Amino acid sequence: MKDEDALFPDGFEESPLGEIPRGWRVSSLGELFPNNKECVLTGPFGSHLHASDYRSEGTPLILVKHVLDGKIIEDDLPLVGEHKLPEMGHYILKTGDIIFTRVGAVGRSAYIHPRYEGWLISGQTLRVRVPNSRILHSRYLTQVYLEPSFIGMVEGHALGTTRPSLNTSILQSFKFLVPPVQIQDKFAEMILSFDAKIQSNFAESRTLAALCDARLTRLMSGEVRVEG
Repeated sequence: MKDEDALFPDGFEESPLGEIPRGWRVSSLGELFPNNKECVLTGPFGSHLHASDYRSEGTPLILVKHVLDGKIIEDDLPLVGEHKLPEMGHYILKTGDIIFTRVGAVGRSAYIHPRYEGWLISGQTLRVRVPNSRILHSRYLTQVYLEPSFIGMVEGHALGTTRPSLNTSILQSFKFLVPPVQIQDKFAEMILSFDAKIQSNFAESRTLAALCDARLTRLMSGEVRVEG
């Protein structure tokens, strides 16, 4: 992949020479972390996890349909039973990870906030875990992945015609613009503050919705009477 295929910020032209801000560079995960095989991980395939392992209570499993517009959609999540977790340790998410869809609707991604720590990736996804925050901040990388130009690049390089797909090597090869770590840190500090407010509002809205649903159920069952 050529440098001109990399993601450039607004205001910078793409050219064979690569007009890059001073102190910035074009790189890839494979180049930044060449000796780290755990940086990008494929989720468990069918031979490791089956629908029979799902339970009414358990650990949420994230499928492609649960990753949309940089968010985790929490509806209709399969729950993996506790009996299976000892085998799933490799696929448990940590705060700061990035989940990336690898089949079908490729190129969707989301940052893993504390709310989702301990959840599981599925075989439909890849997990990106930045091994050194002094080189690359995962919240900055998340924003790179959400850029339309990056998503278009991913879609253009996905393997397969009937069902596009990605693998770890392809995702590690995509080039993007890497600013100095001080700039990444400032960006991440600002964005994570906004993220925390959004997550707090989201949790509050879900709590209120659950309370309303419970109240409605009690009303419908006659457990609670409405006085005229």
